[in-house]
Amino acid sequence: MEKELLSLEKCLLKTSENYITEELQDIIVDFESRMNLLRKVKNQLIFNIIISNYSKKNLDILKEEFTDILREQKIVGGDIIEYNNNLNLQSIPSNSLIILDGLDEFKEKNYNYQSKMKNLYNKNIHFLFCTTNYHDKEKIEEELGSTHNLYFEGKKVEKVSILKEIKELYKNIAVSLKIDDIFLEKVIDSYLKDNPHENILLATKIVDSSLEQMIILNKEEITEECFSINNEDKKYIVELNKMVGLLNVKKDIQDLTNFLEFRKKLKDFDKMYLNLFFMGNAGTGKTTVARIYTHILYELGFIKEDKIVEIVPNDLMGNYVGQTKDTTREILDKAKNGVLFIDEAYLINQSTYLDGFSSYMKEAVVELLKYLEDPNNVVIFSGYANEMKQIYEVNPGIKSRIYKEIYFDDYTNQELYSILENNLEKIGMKIELDAKQEILNIFEKERQKVNFGNARFIEKYMQMILINHANRKLKKETFKIGKKDILISNYQELNGFFKESI
Repeated sequence: MEKELLSLEKCLLKTSENYITEELQDIIVDFESRMNLLRKVKNQLIFNIIISNYSKKNLDILKEEFTDILREQKIVGGDIIEYNNNLNLQSIPSNSLIILDGLDEFKEKNYNYQSKMKNLYNKNIHFLFCTTNYHDKEKIEEELGSTHNLYFEGKKVEKVSILKEIKELYKNIAVSLKIDDIFLEKVIDSYLKDNPHENILLATKIVDSSLEQMIILNKEEITEECFSINNEDKKYIVELNKMVGLLNVKKDIQDLTNFLEFRKKLKDFDKMYLNLFFMGNAGTGKTTVARIYTHILYELGFIKEDKIVEIVPNDLMGNYVGQTKDTTREILDKAKNGVLFIDEAYLINQSTYLDGFSSYMKEAVVELLKYLEDPNNVVIFSGYANEMKQIYEVNPGIKSRIYKEIYFDDYTNQELYSILENNLEKIGMKIELDAKQEILNIFEKERQKVNFGNARFIEKYMQMILINHANRKLKKETFKIGKKDILISNYQELNGFFKESI
């Protein structure tokens, strides 16, 4: 099998080269002619060169060829710099070229990035964006405008060409194919549904993925089991991926889902603990992800009921000593066959209570520990990262029953803006372009405050925006949010308004 995989790697490399060399050559010639024209017509300014929808290997080829041409044509006479987070923008000499994978990293690390890019433009500094994602081109155009951009996109390939390439790849590595063309077309459609602008290298993705699954299933030929094309089964992962930000959380949940799917296929396996620790600040999506995780466990058959019981530790305590035991058992019985979600879970540590209340929580903890001993029960502990470690002090056995700790990062300014924009769009409102930077400035200031509420802040901020918008009593009804609507200073009771979001 190892030899076959090595053969596959060589085959994919060779196939890719044979297919794309002519296309790349045409792109390079086109770029050279455009740059030659640009050099002659001095008032025609091009600051952003964007290459999208190519494989990483082909991007590297184009990047090298483009930079050589820019040098030869003397459009770039300064440095050619690969962007990194430590780069000092002010020290870059004029007439240089900055190479980036995309715009997101530059935006996150450079406050008021649009202004900084304009300053670089004034020094005749160019940007070369190299991205495998077709949609990055749209993002860059939306953020920077389309006036000074030059685009080069990989061709969209017909489904029949991808199908032919898949069959050729299997043939070249002598792997037996026990599926027909109709099924393969369904596989291709499932990939194209998520990204309709895939190029011919989609064939290598499909073949590579199916071979990995063939090895996992210990099969000697490619069957339908080696593919996952039922998008409906993945609907909760799709729901998770639609959430703004949370990249590491999405990866952790996707990895866990893949592992559980694989575990289901094994003939004999011991029960495992599926309890999780969600660690992060308020408003970072912990409760929403807990609900999605519950749906996933149910869809995969690891819990019997698609339900989640959401509580805080105080809900476990009774009104007097002795009642807590029954109150706790009642809640645990309600959560059986589903998921128990405990928010502010660090409060189960009795040391956080006054002496009079610690005995109440002690009763609850005894019942909770018994509940955790059964791997059929699933509990998600959620709370601030620093305080959550206190739970392990309650009983050393808790840690061994936690499958994974998942960390929820605070949202960036751009992610907060996306959340606000999405929420406004749901009610039919849009943000005017000239208000965007002002909003980002507000987010930058608010994020520095103690106990910043992340998405909860956005909920309150959106309410304030809508109040401002309504109070303007516009003569003409409009559904566009402008500069006068977004300023926090317009709202006199700011502190009281936002305390609730903590």
